[in-house]
Amino acid sequence: MKLQYIIISLFLLTACVQGESELNKRQARQIRQMVEFKVDSFKKVQYAICYETVLKTAKPKADSIIMSFQIDAQVDTLNRPEKPNRPEKPVVEIPFFED
Repeated sequence: MKLQYIIISLFLLTACVQGESELNKRQARQIRQMVEFKVDSFKKVQYAICYETVLKTAKPKADSIIMSFQIDAQVDTLNRPEKPNRPEKPVVEIPFFED
């Protein structure tokens, strides 16, 4: 489709340039502007399609990476050793001294 626009525009440009009158120059300029507009709009559409394709591919991969980090974090806390029991408080006897 793009190739057809380019071929048609080149054909029209070469047909318009032969006389080189002022009218033909204006027509050629308008045709050039129309072709540039079509090419720009085509690029925008293709960019949007590519962007959506990249997002569709990247989202599951990013989600899986995030999930793996989350699972690793959970496993790390599950394998932590338990705190040891506190020892009993010893009974301290203070001797009484007479002066």
